[in-house]
Amino acid sequence: MTMVLAMDHRRDWLPCAAAMLNGDGGQIYLLLPGQTTEQQLFAFRKLRDCFSLDMIPNPLTESSGVITEHDGCPAIRIELLSGREKPYFINRAGEKRSVWLWKMGLLTIAKPDELRALIRQADGLVYESQRSCNQDLTFDELKKAFLRINKPLGIPQQLTMGMINRNGLYTNLALILSDQQLFRVKLCWVEGTARVGRLLAASELETGWVSMRAAIDAQVEKLGRARGKRKNAAQGSPFDFPPRMVRETLLLLPRLMNFESQECIVLRFYDDRMELCIPGGFMRGHAYTALRQGEAFCRNPRLCEFMGEIHKGC
Repeated sequence: MTMVLAMDHRRDWLPCAAAMLNGDGGQIYLLLPGQTTEQQLFAFRKLRDCFSLDMIPNPLTESSGVITEHDGCPAIRIELLSGREKPYFINRAGEKRSVWLWKMGLLTIAKPDELRALIRQADGLVYESQRSCNQDLTFDELKKAFLRINKPLGIPQQLTMGMINRNGLYTNLALILSDQQLFRVKLCWVEGTARVGRLLAASELETGWVSMRAAIDAQVEKLGRARGKRKNAAQGSPFDFPPRMVRETLLLLPRLMNFESQECIVLRFYDDRMELCIPGGFMRGHAYTALRQGEAFCRNPRLCEFMGEIHKGC
């Protein structure tokens, strides 16, 4: 694909360049009519600055430029390869980050599923290691958790944990641990031991990952008391399940949970047991029979490592 555009129309050629990098590559001629040699060199330096500042990741290694002519007019010819760090975002100040694609000859903004496909192509299939589509993240709750175990949370720690990738972008692990990502949790107290028993109490909450355990602890105790009052249970505590049992069960979440699923986490309490329903199916390459035989596997190893460190200090 070849495009011919005016150098001054950056809003036109920068999305075209990003779409080529996100696709099969191409070339762009940026016309410089009536400019002197010195002005052309200045425009060439400006072009490199635009790539460095207005696009993430920096595409200079996948592009090359030369001052030439096009139909007798001075121009900069940009050769663009298919990028190795897809997707390439337009990152202009004051504008929402956008990913552009060529589809049927038209320049369009990528849909969420197309964006995820590009990310998998560059970052692999492990969700927590892929770059996050949301890069505007804060970590207030995470910083509090690190303070409780007397550890700092700076850029070096985030790089070591895998929250920031080699291009300086937040990964999905950072998204999971951020204040912006909320998870829905449903808690149900069921009468008796049958799965179709009468529902005694239920609640639904939204919480961040770092504060999830404390939020569930408080809600479980509240629902347990409501259950005890409804049953008029004179014997024992209305809170039948010890907090340690709930906390240990929640440690299974990072091992098995598929964070790409939009389903909610469900905790069901019966008279004789507690059930945890985790969103997502089996990992690729694993089957139900292997799970029954005791085969251990982990979907989110970095998150498990982090949770182990945090729970040591709690």
